[in-house]
Amino acid sequence: KGDSFELTIDFGIGMANPSNAVWSMHVLESDESTSSTSLIDFGFTVGTNDDGVDYALLTITADFNEMQAIDSGTYVYDLELLANQKKVTHLYGLFIVNEDVTA
Repeated sequence: KGDSFELTIDFGIGMANPSNAVWSMHVLESDESTSSTSLIDFGFTVGTNDDGVDYALLTITADFNEMQAIDSGTYVYDLELLANQKKVTHLYGLFIVNEDVTA
């Protein structure tokens, strides 16, 4: 809580050219939430991995202000890619926000 968030994923294969694709990550209070609006606004950067594979590296970020605004607790998330008029969920699970010791 209150710290910047950054997660880098190496898919090992080129996922989609970012000029033709949109990544999204939604964090919700539960999988039964009536709203599909994410509690956190994430940024996405697509790059080349260490093996030279284009579009294989995805970095997801949220600044500390975004993370400060969310209460500590357990949430659900999904990571989706919309490309070529097809939406695919690549990751999903629990998103845990721990209370920070310092403000």
